[in-house]
Amino acid sequence: MLDAHPDLNPDGFFESQELLAIRVEVENLAGINFAYPASWSRPDWSAVLASAKARVLIRRACSYFAARREEGLTRFIFKDPRTIALMPFWERVFKRENLTPRYVVALRKPCAVNKSIQHFSGQSYEMADLLWMENMATIAQFLKDRPFALVVYERWFEGAEEQIHGLSQFVFGTRAKKTAIRKILNTTVKSRLNHAATEADVSGGGDFSARYYGALCELPCENAGLQDNEIVQLGECYVAMVRSLGPKLHPDSLGQLQDFDRRERSWADRIIALEAQIADRDRVHRVARARQAARGASYFLEAGQRLIDRGRFRAATHCLTRAHTLAPALVEPPFFASISTYLDGDRELALAWARTAVGLCRPNGNQWAPRDRVAQILIQLGRFAEADEAYIEAISLMPQRPQLYRNRAALCRLRKQDWLADQLDEVASRLEQNV
Repeated sequence: MLDAHPDLNPDGFFESQELLAIRVEVENLAGINFAYPASWSRPDWSAVLASAKARVLIRRACSYFAARREEGLTRFIFKDPRTIALMPFWERVFKRENLTPRYVVALRKPCAVNKSIQHFSGQSYEMADLLWMENMATIAQFLKDRPFALVVYERWFEGAEEQIHGLSQFVFGTRAKKTAIRKILNTTVKSRLNHAATEADVSGGGDFSARYYGALCELPCENAGLQDNEIVQLGECYVAMVRSLGPKLHPDSLGQLQDFDRRERSWADRIIALEAQIADRDRVHRVARARQAARGASYFLEAGQRLIDRGRFRAATHCLTRAHTLAPALVEPPFFASISTYLDGDRELALAWARTAVGLCRPNGNQWAPRDRVAQILIQLGRFAEADEAYIEAISLMPQRPQLYRNRAALCRLRKQDWLADQLDEVASRLEQNV
């Protein structure tokens, strides 16, 4: 967004020359070559930071910040994108100096970044694309569980106010004032720098970097940290791109190919581990939600039963409906809802609830009572044939229940089938004697 200052920033950087010099020495110490992405994962930072040279560089960086503080400075900005690969070093410095970092991800379309890398470094477009992806993959790995703000370059030219507010809220804890927004837009945003408006979305690595960019753009401006599923999504793009481009970039270098392979396998293993964590966490959450729903359903079921006893049928139906929503597999809420709605005078709704209870019956559960309920309501509706079918089904499920035979006998008498009613009463009597 800003042009490099010809006097203060002769190299085109917005960093102090001292910090840039320290960065170069840390790179050399860690064995990182920014033109070669696979080298970014090489350092054993615990060993690097324990070295005498690292301790000297840490003291040197701390002295720089201490001196600037004495001059009255309270905020420092790191704009150099290479900073991300050296964060273990800088976090040690921040901790020593009691500096609280605020991480801001400045995101730009990969095709634009790649053309810039091509222009200034002479890298192939494919290598520039992999550099962009490696940089973003390193950021994703670092930002897990770390709050950060996301600023998208292309959005500065359209709807910049939202980004300014989000950035202000994240860094300063308050929304930006309108006067400040106007000043930023007038002095910082230059429409001629909106190269994305005329650039085609070209990618050296297929559509992997474009997919990665699109996934990041979906994140809000303020983030509490990347979630496991987001890292998995980004990591899959990275792995696919490394598998696609890695062997093509250095076909004659076995060592570099091995580095790419190791990097890709490291991310692939991380994706598998994260997916396992997500699945396990989802399982735990499902169990917890089920327990919570069961407790809620039990509460509303008991409340509904008490309200039926008190004659408050509509209130009872409301509670029982809520219980059914929380635990839709339970038979009891619709069963008792059929009672409350029937007593409230709505027999058709009562029948619907009773049939819902029948549909929820488990093979080893009480299957006859809901069917008995359906039959009784059908009798009241004058639908005797359907009621008789319900009784036959109930008796087949519970043939040792005398009351079912008595109930069907009463229905048979209504249908003028006295001979069948007598037989059913006789069966019921024998069952009662055996009991």
